[in-house]
Amino acid sequence: MPSGLFAELRRRNVFRVAAAYLAIAWLVLQIADTLSGFISIPEWLGLYLLVGLVVGFPIAVFLAWAYELTPEGLRAEADAAATKTEVRFGGRKLDFVIIGALMLVIILLLLSDRIVPPIQNNGSVPLVSNYTQLTQSQFVLPPEPSPYPIVPNASRVFFNDVDVQGLGVRQVSRQGGEAIPFDTTSSIPNAEFMLLGLTPDESHLAMNRVGFGAPGVPFEYWLFPLTGGQPRLLGRAGDATYSHDGSLIAFESEWGVISVANADLSEPREVMRMKGRIHWMRFSPDGKRLRFNALFSDAPFNFWPHVAVRSAIWEIDLDGGESYPVYPEWEQVMHCCGVWTPDGRYYVFQSTQDDRVQFWAANEEEGDAPVQITSSALDFRRPAMSPDGKSILAISWQSRGEVARYDERIESFVTMPGFESVSADQLSFSADGEHVAYVTFPQGSLWASGRDGSAPRQLTFPPMKAAEPVWSPDGESIAFVGSTPDGTIGVYVVSSGGGPATSIGDTDAVRAFPDWTGDSTAIVYMQAGKERFIRHNVSTGESTEIAGSEALVGPRVSPDGGSIAARSREGLVVLDLESGSSRVVADDGSKLQWYYWGDDQHLYLVDWFVKGLQRTIWRINIESGVTETIAVMGNTRTSWTGIGLWVGIDPDGAPIVLKDTSIHHIYQLDWLQ
Repeated sequence: MPSGLFAELRRRNVFRVAAAYLAIAWLVLQIADTLSGFISIPEWLGLYLLVGLVVGFPIAVFLAWAYELTPEGLRAEADAAATKTEVRFGGRKLDFVIIGALMLVIILLLLSDRIVPPIQNNGSVPLVSNYTQLTQSQFVLPPEPSPYPIVPNASRVFFNDVDVQGLGVRQVSRQGGEAIPFDTTSSIPNAEFMLLGLTPDESHLAMNRVGFGAPGVPFEYWLFPLTGGQPRLLGRAGDATYSHDGSLIAFESEWGVISVANADLSEPREVMRMKGRIHWMRFSPDGKRLRFNALFSDAPFNFWPHVAVRSAIWEIDLDGGESYPVYPEWEQVMHCCGVWTPDGRYYVFQSTQDDRVQFWAANEEEGDAPVQITSSALDFRRPAMSPDGKSILAISWQSRGEVARYDERIESFVTMPGFESVSADQLSFSADGEHVAYVTFPQGSLWASGRDGSAPRQLTFPPMKAAEPVWSPDGESIAFVGSTPDGTIGVYVVSSGGGPATSIGDTDAVRAFPDWTGDSTAIVYMQAGKERFIRHNVSTGESTEIAGSEALVGPRVSPDGGSIAARSREGLVVLDLESGSSRVVADDGSKLQWYYWGDDQHLYLVDWFVKGLQRTIWRINIESGVTETIAVMGNTRTSWTGIGLWVGIDPDGAPIVLKDTSIHHIYQLDWLQ
């Protein structure tokens, strides 16, 4: 009888149905688990899915017993009178289903490490066990390089955001919900504040007043009560943090200078001075050490935004004054923004590796190397420890953008035709206007295509990052700035059809801001350590300095090749290459971020993104000085890319931007049980 039952189960394809069901169910669960890293899926949905699949299994087995798959469709077993052909037909169909499902399972297993890389753990540090999205609605964060932290207490999380009014402060419940404003404007109208942290008794939020400081001079340092009342100005301090017992405050007293004072900023004393910027200071729980994020660069500041910034966590012993990098072996790895657990056992920080930003932690008691504690399709930034030390509050970050062109008929930016699915900036058009080069965001790879997005081709590949592509006038080559993980920044040339990129000039020096001469024979660029612009002949390899270009920044060669537009301390100037003389054409160069030649008589100018300045794109006649407004960006939200808030001009004179469509949320990560 058992053998007869087994034969009947085989004849009715029950085993095949069971195998196919289990394979597909496993596949569905794996896909759901993978998607949970990209979108917020409630925990109950996963539970319901599992229960549904379990309940569905016996139903599927019963249906396999009761019905037969025939060429005419499903038929009741009692009526099927199945022939061997019909049984073979149903069995073969199920075999194909099983094989297909198993192939998908194998593919998913092979790709799973690429979708969500596994964590290598030494056992001394626990891993994040659960990710909970707290904010319900999307909000806009300050640009990625900004050092603004998020600040949690037992019931709320405070953070900075950006809207049409500028920089604001918001709060969201630790239980989740809509983020609401934290009022800073009633007492001080039209002011913007950057969050720093909580006072040790958690009664006040400490903030810097943005814009109320001069180069090298700290911002105003304010305390805002959480339960009502008037804020008060404590003094002047840059980035600052309190010791855990509340007796001391460490702060940036000048750029690159750390001082320690009493909690009311009295009796300050300098404890460290270094070359570079300092932010994200945190006292160790015992108050004996101070850790901070140090930003270094090998390039002069006038090479911004092509500045090779290295971000590393440093520590200073407050008793002996000795300072040192916490993780010297990570010299070439971007890492920052660390926090201790309240008991000082663990130290958590963010690190950028393989273009992904995840959290790492080190067991301070054991002295082990840091291990990765998050593994998600989302990037996580700016960790903050909950008061009980069991959870990490963080910002999830999905960077993306939409290429948009200004439509003067409706006075607004609309999606650029052919680039609907392309996230890219720094668009550079060929001289005939038929082709375009661009840099993908956030990947940083150089591509070229038709102006309508047709025939796209990738020209550079990781780990190199590309920026500022410029077509040669003859359309044969593209010059660009390339940077590599070791901090090298240089000018490269690549064929517009593809092929290897060639570095030009002094490969040991920082080189940036390339542009072609009108005959396509040479590239003009800036080089660190040189007081003048460099002209490099691409055929002979000969480099010469350009007379009259002393103290100028950012060369842009005119279409006829006879002039160069550049920034100077006096403003925007035009340098005549034949005479070596220059003249100012716009006397407030401090407000200019981008400038491009239209024809030999006109320049397109783009303002910096500055508080109180309606960011404007305008055109100036360099002979008469007459200006005309082309577009006002208003509240158009643009992406902060590798070269800042980019704005370009297309061959028809229409401005182009990368509209920011990034997704940000506040998350709570369950960590220590």
